[in-house]
Amino acid sequence: MAVRQYWLHLLIVGWCIGMIGCSTTETATGPDPNAPDAGSVNPAARGFDFEGSDAQAIEVADRVMRAMGGRSGWDRTNILAWTFFAGRRHIWNKTTGDYRIDWTASEEDGGASYVLVSNTNRQDKGQVWKDGVALEDRDEISTWLDQGYKWWVNDSYWLIMPYKLKDTGATLTYKGETTHVSEEPTEFGVMPRQTDADILQLTFAGVGVTPDNKYDVYVDRPTGLVYQWSYYANVADEEPAFTSKWRLWERRGYILLSGDRGEGRQLTNIAVYDSLPAEAFAEPEWKEAGL
Repeated sequence: MAVRQYWLHLLIVGWCIGMIGCSTTETATGPDPNAPDAGSVNPAARGFDFEGSDAQAIEVADRVMRAMGGRSGWDRTNILAWTFFAGRRHIWNKTTGDYRIDWTASEEDGGASYVLVSNTNRQDKGQVWKDGVALEDRDEISTWLDQGYKWWVNDSYWLIMPYKLKDTGATLTYKGETTHVSEEPTEFGVMPRQTDADILQLTFAGVGVTPDNKYDVYVDRPTGLVYQWSYYANVADEEPAFTSKWRLWERRGYILLSGDRGEGRQLTNIAVYDSLPAEAFAEPEWKEAGL
């Protein structure tokens, strides 16, 4: 079965949380006790490129983490759920690696409803249901599991990139200062205000689905939050493929998450759960409350 692609879904980022086989549990990315920042409040993942990164960039990354709820808030966050660009619904247990994707094919592709369950540590294992019926053809299942994992890599990065600035294989470079016009809510409505910002460059060393990607990450100084990113398909590119905003930061559980990427790129129905029943990652009939 051919898997239909949509242009907004083609960005497969140069990101992988784990050390081997793109593992994505928090255990796999536990802090390195021998790392330069061992014992800090925001220790880097094992394999973070300390040698290639500069101290100022790391300091900004730590400030971002503090602004979003701190490393302790991130570590306490267990299950994330979101809808990507009005399409795929993701539920991801970042502690166990279990994930579920619900989506509906386009009318051109038959309009069927699909559910996929797998695990980020064993992305070739899992099950797929079409209109509630389990697929049996192993090649078809394998095709969907591969596509589902790529979707998960891409779609989760759009949600949690700022939490992964000190990830395995990542290199952070401080690119300099800039200013931008922020829109701050007041009792008189939204008021524009010019404010200072820092620019980080994020590159990768042999990890993820597309390790040649590069990002510029813009951080608002007063708030410490990311307000914009620029994506480069290749680290050698001088001009970004696109630039988009990070807006609508809201508290979800212990942390802040942003759902507005501008130009119709919305992450909606963002939720954080302490726990969900086992059926969430095993039964296609299971329904998420409130959706």
